[in-house]
Amino acid sequence: SSYRDNIAFKDEIAPNDLGLYTVTQDPNDRWKFRTAMLRNVEITGPYMHNGALQTLKDVVEFYNQGGIKQSGKMKNENLSPLMFPLNLSESEVDNIVEFLKTLTGSNVNELILDAKAAPIGEISLDDPNWFHENKPKY
Repeated sequence: SSYRDNIAFKDEIAPNDLGLYTVTQDPNDRWKFRTAMLRNVEITGPYMHNGALQTLKDVVEFYNQGGIKQSGKMKNENLSPLMFPLNLSESEVDNIVEFLKTLTGSNVNELILDAKAAPIGEISLDDPNWFHENKPKY
């Protein structure tokens, strides 16, 4: 399954996404997520930790509304009190989206083609870039 389409949970309620806690089992890590860098952000959607937002405009509008303020049983206790509606105009939202698009390199398509054309080949345990248990850890 994938966060992009939530196929696994199509006909049922999705379980809580506990973030880093899933890996560390440390209660202090519940709902902590790695923040993605913005380089080439125009081509890295869907966005957010769970792929819930499809476009950059969706992301900017999400923050313009102050995020999701859940209440009652679904209250987000970890939502910062500093999250509040930004009250940006439609033009300001569009300007931010256009700025974010400038963070995507003009040669991205060439880099993708180069990466796909690069031979991968087999990796030998003698390869100095290959890590295995007997190799000293630096």
